[in-house]
Amino acid sequence: DSNPNEPPPKCKHKVSRQVGYGLLLELAKDNQDTWKLAIQKLLAHHETCSVPQSWNYYPSTLVKSPCGYVGLQNLGATCYMNSLLQQLYMIPNFRCGILSLPHDDESTHGSFVFQFKRLFGFLQESAKRYYETKQFCESYSDNFNPTIQMDADEFFAMLFDRLETVTKDTPQATLLRDIFGGTVCNQVISKECEHVSERQEPFYSLSVTVKGKSSLEESLELYVEGDMLEGDNKYQCSKCDKKVTALKRCCIESLPNTLIVHMKRFEFDLEEMRRMKVNDHCKFPFDLNVEPYTKEGLARREAEADNRDTQPRPHPDSYYQYELAGILVHTGTADSGHYYSFIKNRKGYQWYQFNDTFVDTFDKGDIPRQCFGGYETKSYDNSVRARINNAYMLFYQRKEPVETKT
Repeated sequence: DSNPNEPPPKCKHKVSRQVGYGLLLELAKDNQDTWKLAIQKLLAHHETCSVPQSWNYYPSTLVKSPCGYVGLQNLGATCYMNSLLQQLYMIPNFRCGILSLPHDDESTHGSFVFQFKRLFGFLQESAKRYYETKQFCESYSDNFNPTIQMDADEFFAMLFDRLETVTKDTPQATLLRDIFGGTVCNQVISKECEHVSERQEPFYSLSVTVKGKSSLEESLELYVEGDMLEGDNKYQCSKCDKKVTALKRCCIESLPNTLIVHMKRFEFDLEEMRRMKVNDHCKFPFDLNVEPYTKEGLARREAEADNRDTQPRPHPDSYYQYELAGILVHTGTADSGHYYSFIKNRKGYQWYQFNDTFVDTFDKGDIPRQCFGGYETKSYDNSVRARINNAYMLFYQRKEPVETKT
């Protein structure tokens, strides 16, 4: 069904097409404007990710989902990777930062940076239902085994370590820190003198306890609660040169524009001597105020409890206000499970489900049933069973993003 007014293709054979593309590359590689023009013309002429135009294909399995987003192929047990990559792709600043990264021409197609950019490019421009992730996986690690399931939070840490390395000494060197980077403060507060010891530590995500906690707020309260160092475990105050009773705790000192919370859904059972899944019910809000769990928030609460004057906050109220934008879900057991994501369009209110190659709209009203965990009674036999699908990572975005100074 081609346009009869358009000239016929000149390079019909695979070899001649390779030579033609090689010529374009040589002509454009030394001039950025020429390079951009060549890319624009090629995309307009024939999109490399267009769908087949023949009788023997099934549109429902090959064409992009009607919701407008592209899925990712599962190579066996790579759902943990797919669900996280979709979360990151849907963050506009991160997506733009990755797509603008420079890559080494000498090892272009095999490089991690090139394959990451290619993956995001296909998610943005493709007309197909899903992107094949094999080349990305091969560029990520020579020893990458797509048939071995990995913990999504573990992969998150490894991926960000890799990104820190490849973005170093590039215009995007502060990309991760600008979007996800926060700081926690490890405090030791003496109860017998005025001295306080503090140590700062950067973070990209906060890990909170789920077991026995009914809400994210309770989990965050436990995160900042701390422990008393007393008796034989007293703290040695270096300034007083004596052992004192002290409170040891961790609190948030600076917050990122995108706050990622890791829900600890796995633990090691010492009686069973194996890893177990924690399916306890733990709800989380669509709107989250993080101020009570910050250094200044704790100081304010303590001053109010002691009827002391409170200090002015270093940030406006908007600095602490977040809204839920993504949920990475784990379903199954500690030994056998599956990951997928629910994500909100950052420019609107619609939520979507990203489950490997399957992408569709999602009703946020189903989030409590789909993500809070807990237990339910089966109507056919009145048995109580765990809801094995529950939130594993939460992605909160600041309602009014703070401009970074780097």
